[in-house]
Amino acid sequence: PPFHLYEFSEESFRKHGERVGYEVARIRRPVGEVYAPAPIAWPLTRLMEASGTGMQMVVWLRPTG
Repeated sequence: PPFHLYEFSEESFRKHGERVGYEVARIRRPVGEVYAPAPIAWPLTRLMEASGTGMQMVVWLRPTG
């Protein structure tokens, strides 16, 4: 969650990998553009970085076989 942002979850990558021969090597949630007024954009960005709540998900995969 929130599904509408990712459309895939960490668990969906893991389960799919078990079926087709890859594993999740790493997951990162970078903070993209923060659409907020300038005085609060920087603190919000830092907060999201510190809490791992960025609105993007980057997944690295590796073959298991």
